[in-house]
Amino acid sequence: MSVWAIGAYNAPIFDTIPASFKVSLGVVLRYVPQQPFPSDARPDPAECHLRRELRSRVASPEQDHGLWLLDADGSNLDEAVAHAGDALLEEASPWFERFSDPSEILRTLEEGDEDMSGTWGFGGKGSPLRNQLRTSVLDHLNSDQPVA
Repeated sequence: MSVWAIGAYNAPIFDTIPASFKVSLGVVLRYVPQQPFPSDARPDPAECHLRRELRSRVASPEQDHGLWLLDADGSNLDEAVAHAGDALLEEASPWFERFSDPSEILRTLEEGDEDMSGTWGFGGKGSPLRNQLRTSVLDHLNSDQPVA
């Protein structure tokens, strides 16, 4: 999981301040061979096999970019942080729990579609990436390795 301030470059695009932020989630399947990072590293969600971005619940429909937009004076910071905290408890925790189960990961890879408003990053049906991940999950499930 990471929380990213959008920064000075992007702030004018969204008519907000650089401290406005987004929350990204990611799950790495450590049993997939040829990882691009050491096994003890905490990868950025963009490097993860399964990804999701939480959506701000306080954004208006025309401003729904998945960002918690802060007022120019930062006066809504407490509200934005509270709403992000609620999203972590209500959405992120169950999402991480769901994808801690290799059987659920396998089901998602076999039956699910990538959904940019839900879980994505694992490739479309029949893609080489999805096929590689599916094979790795099957190998893991059929091994004597502990589930983690």
